[in-house]
Amino acid sequence: MFAFAGQASQYAGMGEGLAAQSPLFDAEWRRIRARLWADLPGGPDADLAATDVRRTYREIFAVQWALARTLMAAGLQPDAVIGVSMGEMCAAAVAQLLPEADAVELVTTQARQIHQQCEAGGMLAVLGRPATALAEIAPEPQCGVALISRRHFVLGGDAAGLRRISRELGQRQVASFMLPVDRGFHSPAIDPAAGGLRGAGRYRAGSGLAFASCTAGDVTAGPLAAGHMWSAIRDPIRFVAAARALSRGRQLTWIDLGPGASVSTLLAHNRIAAAEVQTLLGSRPAERLPERLPRRRPERTGAARAAGA
Repeated sequence: MFAFAGQASQYAGMGEGLAAQSPLFDAEWRRIRARLWADLPGGPDADLAATDVRRTYREIFAVQWALARTLMAAGLQPDAVIGVSMGEMCAAAVAQLLPEADAVELVTTQARQIHQQCEAGGMLAVLGRPATALAEIAPEPQCGVALISRRHFVLGGDAAGLRRISRELGQRQVASFMLPVDRGFHSPAIDPAAGGLRGAGRYRAGSGLAFASCTAGDVTAGPLAAGHMWSAIRDPIRFVAAARALSRGRQLTWIDLGPGASVSTLLAHNRIAAAEVQTLLGSRPAERLPERLPRRRPERTGAARAAGA
C-alpha cells in the first residue's frame, strides 16, 4: 500500500539522495519536474521561498510520483493507495483515476490559484488532546480544524488568526508550532480560490486499486467527483477514518512515500493496525530505497478464508 503526504512534508534537498542512488528515480524525477515547472520561468531554480506554495506543491508531488514510479518499475505494484491533503493527487494518479498530464495540470493550477487569490496564512500544529484544547480556543472566522489525531491537531487559517490562537494557547501552557506552509489550507482562508478550483480535474474509472480518500474518510475505486481535489485541500483531513476503512479486512504493508514520515507518524499515533510500515524518505538526509521489496500478498479465496487459511 502506497501512502502519500501533503503540505508541510517538504525539506531542502529532498530527492537528491535517491537520485544519487537510483538512475531510474533520477530520470523519473527530472522528467516530472520538467513538466511541473514548465509554466514558471527559472524552473526549480526560480527565486521562490522554501514555503512558497508554487514550490512546495510541485516538489512534493514530483518526489512522491517519481518514487512511486521507481518502485512500480522494480516490481512492487500496490494493492491500495492513500493520500493526505494534496497527496491525494499523487494517490489518484497512481490508481489511474487521474492521468499524469491531468495531475500535472491540477497541481500547477492549484498552486497558481492559491498563490494569486489567497492571502498569506499558515497551519498551526497543537500538541495536546484535541477535545480539551479545542474547547479552550476562541473561534476565529478565517481558521478551521485541518486534522485531528489522538494527541494533537492542526489548524489552518489566516496569519493574524493563527498568531492570536498561538498566543492564547501559550498562555494556557499548551504547546504549538507553525508548519512550513504559507497559506491556510483546510480553512476559510483559501475560499477565495474556490471559484477557479472547485471544478478542476478530469477523472476516469481507474485501475481498480483501493483508493482511501482522506476527504471522504472511506475507500473507493472511483471515479472521483468533479470537486474532489478542491475538497482534498479545503475540507478537514479524515485520515484516521480513511486508514481504518482501508485496513479493515486487509493485511497491508504500508509504504510511506512522503518526504517527512508524516503518514507513518499518524499511523503510529492513532494505533491503526498495519502489518508493516516502511518509511523511505522520513529520515531526510538518509533517503533510501528499500534493500528488498516486500512481497505482495496473494488474495485469499472465499474457501480459504472460511477455512481460516
